[in-house]
Amino acid sequence: MPLIPPYGLRVPEKSDQPDVAGDMLNLGEDVRDQLVRVDNDIAEIQTQLGRGWVPIGFGEENSNFTIDLTAGGKFPAGTFALIRVHMRGSLTVDGVRIQVRVNADNTAGLHRHARWVWNSDDGSLANSSSFDGTAWPVAEWSTANVGLAEFTIFRTDATSQLGYVTQGYRGGGTAVRRLFLAGGDLSTSRLLNSLQVFPVSGQVATCRWWAEGYRT
Repeated sequence: MPLIPPYGLRVPEKSDQPDVAGDMLNLGEDVRDQLVRVDNDIAEIQTQLGRGWVPIGFGEENSNFTIDLTAGGKFPAGTFALIRVHMRGSLTVDGVRIQVRVNADNTAGLHRHARWVWNSDDGSLANSSSFDGTAWPVAEWSTANVGLAEFTIFRTDATSQLGYVTQGYRGGGTAVRRLFLAGGDLSTSRLLNSLQVFPVSGQVATCRWWAEGYRT
């Protein structure tokens, strides 16, 4: 009984001894084995394609706002191992911190951070801080609509002591442009599902944001 490439299916020829039942059984087993293999290959490809950064959502705001990191339930909390958010915008007041709060949870001392801000005209340290509060600072912005922030939150696939790192930019004249760096964690474990976004004082004037999650 010859084998038919490329899968090696056993197919009878006219010169073979007649054994219809056995021939059909052999062919059926071969086809079954190849279908199982193809299904497994497709499943593995789908798994690989599902890994990496996945868009969660985006928006354009003109006041303080909340980012739903589940996208209305499309991505249940814990779907992603990392969450990354990009923001560009301005505030109604100059030179204050824009910050985020995990799950609208304002428990005293929950959000811990260390922060450094540098003057870009001479490289001097404008200010720094390290304290436990009710939100994480992610940038220092002004009324100019060129403020930037990009931050990553770690271990978002489980109820955990979440951690974050951020970098930001405050725009304006040469004397007020600043670079911002901060990082921190939570004092107790939470399962991340949303982020409140608001400044220390005043309001968000404009903000475009993009959120994405990393699936392992």
